[in-house]
Amino acid sequence: MTTADASRRRSDATRNREAILSAGLDVLSRTPEAGLTEIARRSGVTRTTVYAHFPTREDLLAELLRRAVDQAVHDIDHSDPTRDPADVALQRLLAASWQSVARHAQLTEAIGRILGERAAELHAPVAQRLSALVDRGRQEGAFRDDVPTRWLLTVYFALVHAAGREVSSGISTADEAERSLIPTVLSAFGATAHQDRRRHILSAGPTAAGDRERSSAE
Repeated sequence: MTTADASRRRSDATRNREAILSAGLDVLSRTPEAGLTEIARRSGVTRTTVYAHFPTREDLLAELLRRAVDQAVHDIDHSDPTRDPADVALQRLLAASWQSVARHAQLTEAIGRILGERAAELHAPVAQRLSALVDRGRQEGAFRDDVPTRWLLTVYFALVHAAGREVSSGISTADEAERSLIPTVLSAFGATAHQDRRRHILSAGPTAAGDRERSSAE
């Protein structure tokens, strides 16, 4: 086999893999229970080719979830969640990443049910970033600490997925859903009360703010 032949085969394999993943995302987002035969038909390749890249349906689901997580991680990191007070960072993180998380909510929920612990492991990079932000917010007094972190993350994803369903069903536009989502998440995290207290202190002037800081230090 010549170098050109080998290069062409690699290119064909990459193109087929991308076609399978694209078709899998489209088909499974609409019909999560669809099998590899339907995905092969939609992607324009044979079943043998699909099985060569993804020996089981679970392998394909895992790769789709991994890609969704990679996109969410990219959007979260781009929002720079370590900058500014935690409640401000949470607003910015939500605005930057919720649509990538919500876009295929039905599929990711189905994958979670099918893959179980494997799905949780694949989803860990997103959960770790959110957990770090929650921990920082608690240290700053911005987020509630009367419930476990895992519960706040469960609420976070439930609300984001709900916003995605609102948009996909045509009930709300993305902008409308975001305007409802952000204050709801902030309220669930206890950030709204913290922001109200901060605005009250600032509006009272520097003397009151200094008194508050001294009181906290004591």
